[in-house]
Amino acid sequence: MTTLKMAFRSLVRKGQNSLIKILSLSLGITMGLILLAKVFFEFSYDNFYPDTDRIYSVWTVDQEEIKEEIFSDKVSGGVAVGMRNEIPEVETATRCTYLGTGMVFYTSDLRKYKADFVFADSCFFDVLPRTVLAGNARETLARPMYVLISEKLAKTIGGGENLIGQSFYLDIAPDKRLTIGGIFETLPKNSHLHYDILISMPSLGQYFSYDGTDNWLGNDRYYAYVNYIREWNLLLLEMLSWRCRPGTRIWKHSNGPVMTLRIPWYLFAIFTASCLLRKKWLFYYLSWPLP
Repeated sequence: MTTLKMAFRSLVRKGQNSLIKILSLSLGITMGLILLAKVFFEFSYDNFYPDTDRIYSVWTVDQEEIKEEIFSDKVSGGVAVGMRNEIPEVETATRCTYLGTGMVFYTSDLRKYKADFVFADSCFFDVLPRTVLAGNARETLARPMYVLISEKLAKTIGGGENLIGQSFYLDIAPDKRLTIGGIFETLPKNSHLHYDILISMPSLGQYFSYDGTDNWLGNDRYYAYVNYIREWNLLLLEMLSWRCRPGTRIWKHSNGPVMTLRIPWYLFAIFTASCLLRKKWLFYYLSWPLP
């Protein structure tokens, strides 16, 4: 008990600046834990996929008149299909492309919602699997004007599995009806792809005058992914205009081969302030009496 009393008295003793020391130490520890959590989160991107070491994204490399190579994470529509058909070591391949993010759609009862829409192949979940809670993903993504929706969106709309078979319309295309064919498990936040609704790839022509799904060159708007490529095939692809990179090594919240750690500016401000508060010269000035 006596020790506790002495410790309390030392906290309030004039000239000790104990409160400032405790505050700065607490801020420093807090900031360190926040930064560690941020780093671990960044390195956890896409680690929820099984066999992530066998999943590769296909990138385009452009090197014409300049010496520096320009990387792009998008390729032509026929690249993924061609690799699957022509390279025996490619177990399966898929492609997808965004229709839009935050797009407004409305259901038959005229209620409006927002969602991220992506066109995807019927084998999309064979490469980037998600648990299908209702319906058949492969059959749904093979049927024109059919979609899969996330579990989170299904709960927002209401109805659960009863939503299968129901229709909705995009605000930008009110004359085109989309039918719900299944529900999949919602993607976690540490995913480089973000989508709430997957539209079957055969539906793409309903929204674009030219889809380019069979192009080997041009119309580079597709994200392509392949499953399992042996090392000698990687060397072979280096001679082409595409590069294959392991998905878990490049998708680190940034859109390039190098991870970008994005820390809010105010966290750095708090961290800097906590460091400065521990400086003796600052204690000296803070101990001056106010005029």
